[in-house]
Amino acid sequence: MKIVVGMGSCGLAAGAGKVFEALKAYEGQVKSIEMTGCIGMCHLEPIVDIYTETGLKRYVKVNADQVKTLMESPESMTPYLIGQEDSEILDKQHRIVLKNCGLIDPESIDAYIAIGGYESIQKCVLELKQDGVIDIIKQSGLRGRGGAGFPTWFKWDAAKKAHRIPKYMVCNADEG
Repeated sequence: MKIVVGMGSCGLAAGAGKVFEALKAYEGQVKSIEMTGCIGMCHLEPIVDIYTETGLKRYVKVNADQVKTLMESPESMTPYLIGQEDSEILDKQHRIVLKNCGLIDPESIDAYIAIGGYESIQKCVLELKQDGVIDIIKQSGLRGRGGAGFPTWFKWDAAKKAHRIPKYMVCNADEG
């Protein structure tokens, strides 16, 4: 059995840290107890995913006081299983950039590398030239999120062609 606790900021605010600590008392009895980032349903936090040979059981709104019951008498925690409507919302999502969100430990570079993390940047740095990277971005249709939806490739191409040195890149890293 593998247990994964959503430890994104929403989960932590709802008490996931205390749930995770309470689960550590069961470390010798399960394969692993891991943390992950936001699973995508902030209103259901803390979320505890239990993976067994028969599949996934997702428990929601779990608090630290319920961990003993969850581990020793999981059938009594049935009311805390994710509801059908919320489950369907998650199932309909086709994540691309955030496809691993809620699945791996966001603080572990080894977990990221194990699922192929950094392969694309490695290809860009070692195999492709600037024009090749810009062409891939152009083909992808990637656009800015500033409201106008300006094509990203066009910005990158303009920066590449600019003759002034040094060149600066400004990144608005707002989470919104």
